[in-house]
Amino acid sequence: LNYKRVFAEKHTLDISGYTEYLKAHRRIWLYQQIGLNPLTWEPEAGTGYVPYTPALPQSYIPTVQAGEVDAGTFSYFGTLDYDYDSRFGFAATIRRDATYKFVQDYKWGTFWSVAGRWNISKENFLKDNSVIKDLKLRGSYGTTGNQNITARGVDDSQSTIFYNARDVRSLNSLQAGYNNATSFGVSIYGNEDLRWETTSQLNVGIDFNIKSRLSGSFDWYSKETTDLYMSIPVSYANGIPSSPVNRIQGNNGALRNQGYELSLKYDVLKDSKLKLSVFANGAFNDNEMSSLGLLEDGTGQIRIGDVLLKKGQTAQQYFVVPYLGVNPANGNLLFMDINGNPTENPTDGDRRATNRNYLPRYQGGFGFNSSYEGFFFDASFVYSKEFSKFDTDYASLMDIRNVNPFPVASELINAWTPTNTSSNIPSWGATNYDSGDISDRFLRDASFVRLRNITFGYDVPAKFLKDTFIKGCRFRLQGENIFTWTKWKGFDPETFTQGGTGYFPTPKVYTFGVDINF
Repeated sequence: LNYKRVFAEKHTLDISGYTEYLKAHRRIWLYQQIGLNPLTWEPEAGTGYVPYTPALPQSYIPTVQAGEVDAGTFSYFGTLDYDYDSRFGFAATIRRDATYKFVQDYKWGTFWSVAGRWNISKENFLKDNSVIKDLKLRGSYGTTGNQNITARGVDDSQSTIFYNARDVRSLNSLQAGYNNATSFGVSIYGNEDLRWETTSQLNVGIDFNIKSRLSGSFDWYSKETTDLYMSIPVSYANGIPSSPVNRIQGNNGALRNQGYELSLKYDVLKDSKLKLSVFANGAFNDNEMSSLGLLEDGTGQIRIGDVLLKKGQTAQQYFVVPYLGVNPANGNLLFMDINGNPTENPTDGDRRATNRNYLPRYQGGFGFNSSYEGFFFDASFVYSKEFSKFDTDYASLMDIRNVNPFPVASELINAWTPTNTSSNIPSWGATNYDSGDISDRFLRDASFVRLRNITFGYDVPAKFLKDTFIKGCRFRLQGENIFTWTKWKGFDPETFTQGGTGYFPTPKVYTFGVDINF
């Protein structure tokens, strides 16, 4: 529904109401059997399975699996916008959302926002200003809800609406009991208190244009996310078998993000045959745990696996043992214990906060667009700064134990030996390689600058196409991700994960194309 009306030529009121319904169904069926007889097996024939034998009763048992998920969301919301003579404006929204992922009173969430704007350049004191062509001030505050308890995996083809469908439901299953006898027990411990994660955000911004050459915008924001989705430890008495053991998915704590964003564009040359404009944008974000909620035990911090949540500090910071280098006496790895002393045998108790995580504090891009008599040349760069990740690709290359059957780094040639005691690469015979797994040895600065896109081409002048059936023709040569400047030694600093292998690096792509309009 929509109602829009103009009053007294200057007042515009626009009111709308909407509803949205989404239903999704997922069906899974699996039959799997181990053991094929090559003498009788034929592809897709369903024959050739090795029959059951009492001598190996557990070897050839077929696996049968089925799953069914009926997912859905329902929303209704309204919007209101008021404008006065294109000078002042006010907007508001309110919405109610329901999801199948939660139950009882937590199924529904209410979210809202308000915003205001002032077109300063429309005021009399700037109406005929030859310098400031456009100037707008805006601000907003509101809340949004999130039902996606788990983020979508990089290679996952499943829609996020099906994720975590069972987190509010306790389920039982057949299990191995005492003396491996078949038993019946809890397989999933449901948390019926799961609810919407809520983010409140305040934003103030300004848009400007100076002399029709320099244009841009600046935004400052502060947002607080409450009822964070996280893995919450519970008593061992619950006997929760899921991984990690004795943890459930729940809402707890709060996260604050504050920062600013700046975007600029400047037309260096625009009134001649040679045209050139440059642009840049940048963002700074500072995040911290503002509350630990129910996990607060008086220490101001809580450890979840290999990361630490510490009130007033960076969220999801790495919790590791400092790596010192190589022991010149024997070539083993050296670490710092909790008391600040060197040790070759660090323990879990030697871990400490780093105030470093995988989220960039600075990121953005820059580039230029240029053209001259049909030829054009454009380039854009992206960058990310001040974030760290585990360089597991490089760690694998630096482990001499992988030399057979995998390739290793040539740097290992300079490893510690009795005659090369100043090397910073552990001895091939080091006895404590695995101790590095809990250290920051391969926790690296992943900052980078990358040439994201570069394009060179030519637009055929219209006069050459005048008597043809072709309206326009463009030739272009384009390259993507051609150069990267970084201290990162692994394959690619620009990945979606904190570490790990098995992901393709960002590819370099070269393209030649011809665009023809008829």
